[in-house]
Amino acid sequence: MGTATIRLRTGETISNPEKVLTRYLQRMGKGIHTYDVTKLPEDDFFPADQIETALGLINKLGARAPTKKILPKLRMKQSEIEQKLSHVPAELTIFHNYDEIPWDQLEQLFSTFQVPYMGISRCSKLLHKKRPSLIPLLDSVATAYLDSLSAPTTRSFSKKAARYIREFKEDMDSNRKSLIALQEWNGNLYSVSTLRIFDILLWCTRGPFKEVISAV
Repeated sequence: MGTATIRLRTGETISNPEKVLTRYLQRMGKGIHTYDVTKLPEDDFFPADQIETALGLINKLGARAPTKKILPKLRMKQSEIEQKLSHVPAELTIFHNYDEIPWDQLEQLFSTFQVPYMGISRCSKLLHKKRPSLIPLLDSVATAYLDSLSAPTTRSFSKKAARYIREFKEDMDSNRKSLIALQEWNGNLYSVSTLRIFDILLWCTRGPFKEVISAV
């Protein structure tokens, strides 16, 4: 396929992203595969059974969430969650123009999930299943990278989450052509969003899968 090099804002480059993706998909664990291939409806409803499914998928990634403690808290907020979710349209992607993305509403959506045991990482993994083209997985690898670009200016859970997505957007926009081409190539192998592809490449550069880069 021969996509252009993916460039991170730290100066790091991925010159062979197809090979990196292929090797990652070959070596990743069952939990990551299950998380990615299990789809939830990208609508404005987030009933308890879907939240429970999403929490189960997150648990398969390693850091186990106490579902029995989290689920009742979120079930009580279902109407609020769905109201906020409806203000972040499913058709939006991180490639939309900056002023087309409802940043305040996105921040409010994260805020509704601020219950015990739900940090930014777990929350983003939950919401990614409903808005996979807009909300990335903001785990420790992603946030460490984003914090290296600009120091956090707030301690607010929801404001930090929205800021991280803005930062993600900058990298996505600067690599847009290459990432879209890579997603089209990858679609026959592993159906995930362009945003998730960039997330995987970031993991392979700076996280637990970084040995993948040196092996291709």
